[in-house]
Amino acid sequence: MCDLLTYMAWRGDLTFKQAPLNEVDCLIFSVLSYLTFDGILVTNEQTDHVTYCTMYEALKAFFDMHQSPDETLGKLLPKETITLAKMVMHSNRFGNITLSDYVCRNDMDTHKQFCALTFHLNKRLHYIVYRGTDDTLNGWMEDFYMSIYANVASQVDAKVYLEHIAAKYHGQLLLGGHSKGGNLAVYASVCAPKKIQKRIILVSNHDGPGLKKEMLQEGSYAEVAEKIRSYVPQSSIFGMMFEHEKPYKIVKSNEKGIMQHNPFSWEICGKQFVTQKELSKQSICFDATFKELIVEMNTEQKRRFVEGLFQVISQGEYMKLSQINLKSLFGMIRSYNEMDEQTKTAFYKTIRSFVQIYRRQFQKRFDKCKRKQKNDFGRHKIARNGCKIGRTIV
Repeated sequence: MCDLLTYMAWRGDLTFKQAPLNEVDCLIFSVLSYLTFDGILVTNEQTDHVTYCTMYEALKAFFDMHQSPDETLGKLLPKETITLAKMVMHSNRFGNITLSDYVCRNDMDTHKQFCALTFHLNKRLHYIVYRGTDDTLNGWMEDFYMSIYANVASQVDAKVYLEHIAAKYHGQLLLGGHSKGGNLAVYASVCAPKKIQKRIILVSNHDGPGLKKEMLQEGSYAEVAEKIRSYVPQSSIFGMMFEHEKPYKIVKSNEKGIMQHNPFSWEICGKQFVTQKELSKQSICFDATFKELIVEMNTEQKRRFVEGLFQVISQGEYMKLSQINLKSLFGMIRSYNEMDEQTKTAFYKTIRSFVQIYRRQFQKRFDKCKRKQKNDFGRHKIARNGCKIGRTIV
C-alpha cells in the first residue's frame, strides 16, 4: 500500500517542470497548511509587508523554532505531518517553491478560526491553500455554525484573501484545502468576481463539506463548477455534509470510520488516488441523517444545540481539544446540569432526533440490501434451473 510518504519518497526528486502538478501533490499542499508558520512567514496586513521564503527556508525555521514539532499539531492532526514536512523540505519537487502571505486568525467573539497561505509554483502560477479545522474549540464551533448561518466568518475571510492574492499577483490561480479548508476553497471560488473566476484553473476539496443547496443554484457556481475536484474517503463523514453537485472521487482508505478523514490513510497508486466505486453504507446513512436533521430543525434549535454543546465541552475554561481529559468529564456533567431548561431540552431533543433518524436510515438501507440479495438469489436460481432444463433437453 502506498501513501503520501511513499509518494514523496518516489516522486520527491522530480521538479514540477519535469513532472506536472497532480492530485496527490494538491493533497500534500493541503496537509502542509496545518503547519504553524507564526513568526516565520510574517504578514503585516496594515502595511502589506510580507515575508517570502522558500519551502526549505520556512521549514528549516519551523524545526529550529520548535524543539517538539509534534506538539504544534495538537491531538487531532496526524503526526506523519512532521515526517512529510521533513521530506518536503529536502525534496527537489517542493523545496524551492516560494511561500508567502501567511495569515492566521482566531477570534473568540466571532468564533472564527482562519488560516491561509500561498505557494508560488512559478511567477505565474499561485496555489492558495486554506487550513482545515485545527485543535481549537473555536474552530469546531465555527464548523457547527455552518449548519445554521448562510456563511461563517472564515468563509468571508477566504473570499477576501482570494481577492487580495488575485490583485497582488498576475497569472493563474489554484485553490485547495483539507476538511473545512476544502469548503473555504470552494466557497471563495464561487463567491469571487467573474474576472478572478476566469483565472482559477483548479479547486481541490479534500474531504471538506460541500455548499448549501442555494449556492449550487447560483450562476456564480456554474462559472467554476467544472474546475472543482472533490475527494472523499469511502466512509466519509465531514466531506458528505451539505451538497456536492458534481461527482466526487471516492478514495480508498486503510483506516475505518471517522479515521478515514486522515489524509495519510488515503491509498495512492503512482500519481493518482486508489478509488472505490461507492461510499460505505455508514457514510450514506450519516449523509441522509445529517440532511434530514438540518431540514427538521429551525435556526433557533440549531443555535441552542451548538451553544449548549460547546458550553458543556469547554466549561468556560478550555480553549483547545487537547486540553480536555478524563478529569474534564465531571466538569462537563456539572456544566450540563447548570444549563437553562430551554437549552437542555433543545440539546436532548437534537441528540434523540439524530439517533432516531440514523436508525431509520440504516434500517431503510438494510431492507433495500436484503431485497436486492433476495432478487439476486431468485435470478441465480432461475438461471441455474434453466441450465438444468437445457441439459435435460440435449
